This record gives sequence, C-alpha cells and structure tokens, in this order.
Amino acid sequence: MDRFLIKFDTEESVEEYLHIMDRYDGNAEIVSGASTVDGKSVLGIFSLDLTKPMELTLYDEDPATKKALEKFRVS
Repeated sequence: MDRFLIKFDTEESVEEYLHIMDRYDGNAEIVSGASTVDGKSVLGIFSLDLTKPMELTLYDEDPATKKALEKFRVS
C-alpha cells in the first residue's frame, strides 16, 4: 500500500490522471477533508475540492503506475 499527496492544476490534469488509473488494476482511494472517494471515479473526483492537496492511497503495488503519477505528487 502506498499513500501520498496529489493535486490537480486543471481539469485536463484530472483527465490525464484518470487515463493512468484506467490501466491500474488495483484499488485506489482519494481522501480530501472528510470525503473519501474511489480513486478511479470521475464523478467522485470532481465532487472533491480540487484546489487543495488530497491523499491518494494505492492498495496494490504497481511501480509503473506510481511513477506515472509522480507529476501529480505534492511534497
């Protein structure tokens, strides 16, 4: 299991993120404040406050997916 903070700058970055997650076979979750959504759900993600960093949890180890998601990572 991997957890890290991510942030989306534009709607296009959300689309890019979702394209990456389409290829990820594992489960993912995004937590923003008191809300938790499926990390692969378009509606779930757009229901969150995208102006703030969110915690992404990847439940299955996949180095390629983790590397592809680096561009969204917040330190």
